[in-house]
Amino acid sequence: MKKKKLKKHSIMTTTKQFDDFKRHVLKWIDFFGLKEWKIFFYQRNILGHNGNGGHFAGLNWDVVHHACSFFFALELDEDDFKMLEIERHAFHEVCHLLLANLHETAMRRYTTLEDIEKSTEYIIRTLENTLFLQSKKKRKKSK
Repeated sequence: MKKKKLKKHSIMTTTKQFDDFKRHVLKWIDFFGLKEWKIFFYQRNILGHNGNGGHFAGLNWDVVHHACSFFFALELDEDDFKMLEIERHAFHEVCHLLLANLHETAMRRYTTLEDIEKSTEYIIRTLENTLFLQSKKKRKKSK
């Protein structure tokens, strides 16, 4: 006889947490200069790769139309709720968006080396224009 799994108590996320998530997503999109994307936000339950819940946030994109949808969990179980780091999850999802073109390129059946190089170069230029320049400014200030 199979043992029944006890369902953990779930906790609803708040509108303030959702607003914080949106604010942090927009901050990182601005930081990385991903201004070509149309951005949508939704608060709903998110299924994981195995069909279970438990994800804090998620992202879907359409690279052809440069549209993306960010999702923030509507509810989490108690353990996940305690581990909720809104700014970190927002950063994580924006990093997925940064890699979206490379991901789509790699998934195409007839991807060429030139396609991969173009997508890789986009990421490198983005990092140069953000992280490298920020690091350079900090070094100048410390001299």
